[in-house]
Amino acid sequence: MKAPERLICKEDPASMKTMDRAMDKYFEKWYLFHRSKRPPKEDQFWSVLPSHDFMLNTMQIGLRSMGDGPNILLVHGESGRGSQFSAIAHALAESGWRTLLIDFSDEKNSKKYKLSTNDIVAAFTEIIRTQGPLHGIVAHSLGNLWVWYAIARGLRINHLVSISGVFHSSVAFEYFQRLNRLTDAEMRNLKIMLTASEGCDALTMQDPSSIIAHIPRPQHGLIIQGRDDEIVNLTEGKAYSTAWQEADYLEIPEVLHANLLKNPSVVRKVKKFFVSFSDFHTKKSLS
Repeated sequence: MKAPERLICKEDPASMKTMDRAMDKYFEKWYLFHRSKRPPKEDQFWSVLPSHDFMLNTMQIGLRSMGDGPNILLVHGESGRGSQFSAIAHALAESGWRTLLIDFSDEKNSKKYKLSTNDIVAAFTEIIRTQGPLHGIVAHSLGNLWVWYAIARGLRINHLVSISGVFHSSVAFEYFQRLNRLTDAEMRNLKIMLTASEGCDALTMQDPSSIIAHIPRPQHGLIIQGRDDEIVNLTEGKAYSTAWQEADYLEIPEVLHANLLKNPSVVRKVKKFFVSFSDFHTKKSLS
């Protein structure tokens, strides 16, 4: 990963110093994620894979691999699990790739774990350092925003598959505001605190359209959106396709948010995407 390439954003110095102590608990909550329990089938799949787990500060990052070949990183969403990608991992591994399944929700962590933008970028950097360069990434849900954060801070990949990806950061902020019953003024205060803590681009990077417009983006992309997704609605997928016009866009009807990762049509499309744009496989098929 290259040195950080910051997006420019200007803030009023006075507002940057505004730290409402009553908002502290919500500031802490913003970084708090809930670990979901791994179902028996997923646990069986996960337990037999080679482990490359590593520590990030005091947090255990789960990492498993399957197959051999160029690395493809699979990134889950909020409170998701690396094992949710079992169908996609099998399909890619059988086709000649080495899939890396990251799991921020590792069982060695507490049921509630903290995860910041900086943690995510650091985890991706460590994976590249220890496992080698990435041929591509497949991201689900909020994992897409995490990947765009990393791209804004220097990650360079040529292939990205977005599956029901969150595009507008307002989706996450609005959900957090409803969940915690915060007023608009309190949400503005929270954003000031986040900016003061992480730097100006912490909020700018939550708008992939800015990253797509100003920073080298993946050369090849596939956007898969659930038409009836109950978590990430259709407008998010359409926003991705409008901003990232080089990417192919596909809608899948009548499939719930998490089930997209094991839907046979989605699995086939992801596999075909990497085959279509892989010099490695093109040369192999011609030999």
